[in-house]
Amino acid sequence: MDSFFTGANLTWIIGIISSIAAGLSALSKFRYQNKLELFKETNVNIFKQEKEEVLAAISTMSVFKKDSRFEKHTTNVLLSRLYTELDYDITNAICGALIQYSNRRELLDISWEVLNINRNFFVQTSPVNQMISDLDKSWSALNAESSGTKDDSSKNLTVETKENLEESAEKETDLSKQPKQSATESLGNLEKAMSKELLDNYKQRSLTWLPKKRYELLWHKQITADTYSRILRRAYYSQPSGWNRMRQKLYRLLKAKRKYNRFKELDMDFYQNDFNYVYMADFNTSSCSIVRSAMGSAVIVDVGFLNIGRISGSSFLESAFHNCRFRGGVAESDTKFTSCKFYRGGFENMHLKEVDFYGTTHDGVIFDGENLRNTFVLKMDQCSFNYSTFTKCTFRNCYINYSAFAGCYFEDVLFENVIFNETYFCNSDIKRVSFSNCSGLHPRHFYRYYQLDSETKLPSQVSRAEIDQLEKGVTEKYILDCPLSAADKTYLQSLFAVKK
Repeated sequence: MDSFFTGANLTWIIGIISSIAAGLSALSKFRYQNKLELFKETNVNIFKQEKEEVLAAISTMSVFKKDSRFEKHTTNVLLSRLYTELDYDITNAICGALIQYSNRRELLDISWEVLNINRNFFVQTSPVNQMISDLDKSWSALNAESSGTKDDSSKNLTVETKENLEESAEKETDLSKQPKQSATESLGNLEKAMSKELLDNYKQRSLTWLPKKRYELLWHKQITADTYSRILRRAYYSQPSGWNRMRQKLYRLLKAKRKYNRFKELDMDFYQNDFNYVYMADFNTSSCSIVRSAMGSAVIVDVGFLNIGRISGSSFLESAFHNCRFRGGVAESDTKFTSCKFYRGGFENMHLKEVDFYGTTHDGVIFDGENLRNTFVLKMDQCSFNYSTFTKCTFRNCYINYSAFAGCYFEDVLFENVIFNETYFCNSDIKRVSFSNCSGLHPRHFYRYYQLDSETKLPSQVSRAEIDQLEKGVTEKYILDCPLSAADKTYLQSLFAVKK
C-alpha cells in the first residue's frame, strides 16, 4: 500500500487533489460573485419609492442575514432604511428582518443602534425649529426691504431728471467712476438685486423643512421607539449561547432564581431619547438609566426597571404603567410622573428626590423598602403627590420627608413602619386607612382633611378632636413655613384660600 503513494501515483494524486481544490475555490468564488450582485441589486431596490419593491427587497435581505459575509452589511442597510422610513408596514418588515437569525448579543447591538437613531431625531428637533425660525426672519426682512425699496424708487423717479438717470447709468458701466463699497454693502446690494430669487429660495426651503417640524420628526421618534421596544423584548427572551447557556441551566437546576434571571435581563440606557407614545412590554433590566428623556403617554406593561442607577430630568407625563416595578437607585429632581396611572407594581428601595407625582392614580401599588435598619430603604424627599388617588396601596419601610399628599383620595391604604417628617394630608379624603407603627405625624399634618371615616386607624399621637381644634392662622403659617417644595406651597396656599 505504501508503494502506491510513490512515484507517478503520488504525482497523479496531488494533481487530482489540486484540481478538485481549484474547482471548489472557483465554484465558491462564482457563487459569491452571484450573491454579491444580488445583494447590490437588493440594496438598490430597498431605497426605491414603490412600497411593494421595498417590501420584496427587505424579504430578500433576510436571506443575506444568515451569511456571515453579508450579515453586518445587511444590518447596516436595514438600519439606514429605518432612518428614513415613516410607513409602519415597511418598518415592521425591517424589524422582522433585523430580529431574524440574530442571537442575543446581536439583538442588543442592534437595539443600541436603534437607540442612537432615536436620539439623533430627538437632538434634531431644536436645530430644525431654529432653521425654520431663521428662514422666517430672512423672509420677513427681505419682504419688508423690497416693499420699502419700491416705495422709495417710485418717489425718486418723479424728481430725477433724464440727465441724472443717464449719468447714473454711465457710472454703472464705468468702473473708474463707481464709488468704493465695502464687502457688506456689496452683499447687501446683491441681496436687493436678487430679492425675487432669494424669496423663491426661502419658500422652497421652508416647504422642505416645515413637514419635518410638523410631523416627520415626531413619527420617526415614534417608529424607532416601537422598534427598539420590540427588539429589546426579543433579546430578553432569546437564549444565551456557549458557556452562559450552560451556567443558566445549572442555576435553573439549583433553583437559583436571581442568578438564572441574570441571563434574561438586559441594560437600558436612555440619554436624550424620545419614547413618547411607545408601547413596552414584558422584560426586566439588569441596569437602567433614564436621563433627559421623555416617555409621555406611553403604555408600559410587565416591565421591571430594575437596578436603576439614575432617573433625572425625564418626563413620564400621562403614561400608564401596568404591573411595573421601579427598583434601586435615585429619581432626581425634574423627574415628572404627572397624571400617570399605576396599576399594581411598585417602587422598591429607591430614593425619590423632588419627584412630581401630581394627579397620579395608584391601584394596588406598593411603595416598599426591605428594612428600615438596612441600607435598602425607600426614601421620599420633597415629593408632590397632590391631587392623586390611592386604592389598595401599601407604604412600607419608608422615610417620607417634607412631602405633600394634599387633595388626595385614599381608600384601603396601609402605612406600615413609615417615618414621616413634615408630610401633609391636607384636604384629603381618607377612607379605611391604617397607620401602623408610624412616627412623626401630628394633628397639623391632617389639617383641613376633607373626610376621615371611622374605620381609619390614625397614629396613637393623633386624634380627630385635636385635628378639629387646630387654629387656622397659626397652623397655616406653620405649614407654609416648612421646607416643602415651591409647587407644594403654592398648591396648599390655594387650598387654604378656599373657605371650607
